[in-house]
Order: sequence, then structure tokens, then C-alpha cells
Amino acid sequence: SLYPQRILDVGVIFDLLVHDIDIMNYLFDKSPISIYSLGYNFKKGSNEDNAITILDYGEGNTGICETSWLSPIKVRNMQILTSNNLALLDFMNQSIDFSSSNFLDLDKSDLFNYTMEMNTRRLDLAKEEPLKNELIDFLQAIQQSKLPLVDGEAGSLMVKIAEASIQSIKTGNIVRL
Repeated sequence: SLYPQRILDVGVIFDLLVHDIDIMNYLFDKSPISIYSLGYNFKKGSNEDNAITILDYGEGNTGICETSWLSPIKVRNMQILTSNNLALLDFMNQSIDFSSSNFLDLDKSDLFNYTMEMNTRRLDLAKEEPLKNELIDFLQAIQQSKLPLVDGEAGSLMVKIAEASIQSIKTGNIVRL
């Protein structure tokens, strides 16, 4: 999204990347074992305004994030690629497109001429304001003396991962977690 005027003390990693990583941790049901990041400061401020991060979750599971304040438009998308399917998540429109494909009449001696069948379906989600839901959950946790959906341990983990991402940018190395 556009360069924020409200944030002066951190870069794009602590502002935006932590949310993408939190979603990936949830989907993989674990945290990454290592992280490698490249970050840039194009606007010449004190913090990174663009970062590309590769997260290794082990067992062939990888997450790749590109997070930036440089885009002229607000983009909040995620792609999940499996061995057979692609899910495109649009967080702003709150929808998911699921796609798969099959080759029909594939002649392995002529890979330029083939017929492919595409299957795509859209799942529209209930339109809700995520930050409002987060605050409601937090207040209900206090009122009902229960843990919120995202507890302090998860927040601490995100800080650790964000710091590892920044360390990777500074050193140019993979950081093991």
C-alpha cells in the first residue's frame, strides 16, 4: 500500500509482513524453521519500505512474501499453491478463487499443442471488518476470562520472526529460528 504517514518507528516488516507470516503459520500449523529476507529503503527513511522474505517451514513447505509501501495501489492478496490446486485469496474483497487444471489429449511428442481443462470456483466470504473482529475478540477474552484468538505468545513469536527478517536483511544470511 502507499507509504504510511503514521508510522515512523518501524518499517514494512513490522507493519505488514507480520500479518502475512501469522496467516502462513496458521495454515502450516507451525512457525518457520528459517527465514531469508531482502529489504530495501527506496524512500531513504530509516527503515525498510520494501521486503521480500522466504520462510522455510520444513518438509518442502515454503512461504514467500513481498511486502511494500511503494505500490501506488493497496494490494492484499495471497496465493496458496499445492501440488494440484491454486487458491487466490483477496483479503480486501474477502473472496477466494480455487483453481485446478487437467491436460486433455496430451501428446508428449508435441508439448506446444495441447488441450487443457480449467476448473475455477469462487468462494465469497461474509464481509467483515478484520480489525473490528480483532478488538471484539480481545474485549470478549477480557470479559469472559479466556484467551484471545491471538495471544501474547503468538505476538512474541511474530516479534521474533520480524527481528530475524531484519537481521537477515542486515547480514545477507539465512536466519535459523
